[in-house]
Amino acid sequence: MSGREEQAESGRDRMRARPLTREALPRDPPPDPPPTDPAGQPPPRPAQQIEAAPAPDVGDAQLAAEKELLALLTHREREVLVLIAQSLTAKQIGRALGCAEGTVYKHRAAITRKTGLRGSVAMSMFACRTGLVQP
Repeated sequence: MSGREEQAESGRDRMRARPLTREALPRDPPPDPPPTDPAGQPPPRPAQQIEAAPAPDVGDAQLAAEKELLALLTHREREVLVLIAQSLTAKQIGRALGCAEGTVYKHRAAITRKTGLRGSVAMSMFACRTGLVQP
């Protein structure tokens, strides 16, 4: 037997000599029983309340400015804006309006250029604030 084989054998022997048993492992304490009410029933879980974030307070001047920006949009751009607010993709908007997906992207770019809005969320919020869609 060579030196390496002897080392390998001695390593295997060491592993065999100290088998890992369940008793050797540390145990976690048992979990506490769940609290119960006088009838012995567990208390009901509190319902998770998800509250909508309050709408930002939009002053009259800002609302008037947004209405002016809305007036800059063409009829078709407003249609696209309404469908964006309904969470439709460009492909779905194209199908709904009977135009190509690329045309929808052009309308989105025009909306962004005229209003400064970037992204679907900002466009959706704008559509809600200006009354194009109901939340």
